[in-house]
Amino acid sequence: SLPPPPTMVAVVYWFRKALRLHDNPALIAAAEGASSLYPVYCLDPKTCSRARGAWTNPNRMRFLLESLADLDASLRKLNSRLIVLHGDPVEALPAACKEWSASRLAYELDYEQYSLRRDKAVRSQAEQAGLEVVTCVGHTLVDPEALLLLSRGAPVTSYDKFRGLLAQELKARPVTTLPPPASLPDGGDASPPPPPVSLSPPPPAALPDGGDEGGAAALVLALSSMSPYQFRKLKTTASASCNIESPTGACWEDSEQYFWADMVGALEKMATRGVAGRTFFASAAGSSDYAVGLANLAAFLAQTMQETIQYDACDENNWSEQSALDMVSAKGGSPGEIYPASAACGQLGQSYQSYSCPAGGVLDPETGETVPPEEVQCAVDPEMVVVAQTSAQWYGAPPPLFCAPRTAVPEAPRWDVSGWCPTQGTSWNQAEEWAAPFGSMARGSIHFGPAASTASVPAEVLASTPDYPSYVVGSVDQGTGDACLLDGTCCLDKDNQRAGSWRSCAGGCENSALPELNVGSEARTDVEGCCWWGRGAIQTTGVCNFGKLNYFAGKKAAQRGKDALFPDVDFCANPGAICQPEYPELRWFSGLFYWLNDVQPYDVRGERYLDVLRAWVDNGMDPSDHSLVDFASGVVNRGCHDAPFEGIGGADPCGNGEIHAWEERRMNFKHIWGVLSPLLPTRRRSLLLQ
Repeated sequence: SLPPPPTMVAVVYWFRKALRLHDNPALIAAAEGASSLYPVYCLDPKTCSRARGAWTNPNRMRFLLESLADLDASLRKLNSRLIVLHGDPVEALPAACKEWSASRLAYELDYEQYSLRRDKAVRSQAEQAGLEVVTCVGHTLVDPEALLLLSRGAPVTSYDKFRGLLAQELKARPVTTLPPPASLPDGGDASPPPPPVSLSPPPPAALPDGGDEGGAAALVLALSSMSPYQFRKLKTTASASCNIESPTGACWEDSEQYFWADMVGALEKMATRGVAGRTFFASAAGSSDYAVGLANLAAFLAQTMQETIQYDACDENNWSEQSALDMVSAKGGSPGEIYPASAACGQLGQSYQSYSCPAGGVLDPETGETVPPEEVQCAVDPEMVVVAQTSAQWYGAPPPLFCAPRTAVPEAPRWDVSGWCPTQGTSWNQAEEWAAPFGSMARGSIHFGPAASTASVPAEVLASTPDYPSYVVGSVDQGTGDACLLDGTCCLDKDNQRAGSWRSCAGGCENSALPELNVGSEARTDVEGCCWWGRGAIQTTGVCNFGKLNYFAGKKAAQRGKDALFPDVDFCANPGAICQPEYPELRWFSGLFYWLNDVQPYDVRGERYLDVLRAWVDNGMDPSDHSLVDFASGVVNRGCHDAPFEGIGGADPCGNGEIHAWEERRMNFKHIWGVLSPLLPTRRRSLLLQ
């Protein structure tokens, strides 16, 4: 060990590979003569970052964090503690020394190539800052430099030569095992000054929450090997009492938007690669038992089946019906009109473009750094024109949401569900009005969309209304029927439109307004910049969420040099990409992205989603045990794990209201678990049968 220094000083000791107190000569040397000792570990993005390719197995990261926790526990027994810094050690360590008024930095020697380059830079920065740097051999049995001296600088080219030199060195300087120190100098105050913000530790357990990659691969393989499950949507004739257990003939038909293969493809990306260091939780650390992954997936699908799949909705529907307006009125807001086009700006009193990122910034789970909100969120472009891909299909249902500048749509109309639109056969003079092939097409097959497509619109109509927004303006107050259809001013809003038309309001038709909401605003009578409605299996809404998709997984991620899952998709320039048929996995991906960022890390008042998930599996995976699905339903539907059930009432700890359709979500979970449970590993399946 080093001789005691002449004066007592504050020392920062940098733990690296020897994450232990016993047999640690560098730690013993650092403690000698120290008035205070700050033990630190630095999470270096170059070695603890998935994006840089520095680690590919979550087991490695979990083992590291468990080792750090064990080291911290050992230090606390000596009235000390481990401080975890996050960032480049070249910058983080001198900054920490300055923050704590330490004059010495100590660490054990490391001879790997990256470590040598890093340590050279650390020493240079530390010495420029006036710090004394002391090092000690600890990771290797002897100092490799000593062997080079014994060989007079000549490379050792045989094992016999190496063994002889090693014997010489060990004879001259015998190696002994050191016991752990009996005590350590404290770190000054009981709570040492925290490092600067840039040195803050990463969110706890964010990286290892994906479990084991072996489990993820096994989960995906199992899902891929089964007969594809057919997701189902409600028939347009289905009664309000229909649920997942109802007879198929009366209630259900095959979904046209959601498919098993697309779901598995998106899940594979999220379970094995993930986004920004977070992955779909598929198995326990060090295990290929993916039972917990199946349960996690069942909880996810139970929510998507309620939120979107049963309606075959990828884009948000215009659901501003009278009951929704009444809810706004009950809260003291302005209800607005029924089914206004301005619902694209926000429904139930919300303003989707006001869903901006927090002023304090967005946490990057991969680096632990806070990114300024303007770097992440999408900018609202008043000139953007977007038409939704999907919409409700019941008789007279409102057409797709859309956004357009005021110059194109000065005043938002409202949708009137009444009237009649011809869908079968042709009009007597249709061939005279429209050129082939439209002159002989069934009238229900002539329409705008899906999305911005005009492929099913006659050229004669496009001559005066070249896109959907201009058609909407021209169709206001034109009613329904055969004559206005042939004029191109009604009944062309969507495929097989059977009823409904646009009506005007003086000054434009208002959406609901509830300004006191965090995401509320004054009523809108236009659709300018209103392109941020919900999309996906669990709907992604607002400029911040679309910005996160772009920043962490889309075009901006690729521009930042990250391994982007969708490098060619600009979610800010084209938020509708989530529902476009060119990207069939995106509707699932956006829902899983929400799951990874809002559900899996959920930890409120000591209740953690992952704890409930593991407990449900460990307690027998009984679908009549509603603990898992109820927890997930509360988080997804109300942002609160213990929100009261709709129709039952009770305490509302979060103040977010009651869980809608909680019984249906339970039935969805039981149903989909019945589909997934045969895929359980053999041991788990045997336990389930027992």
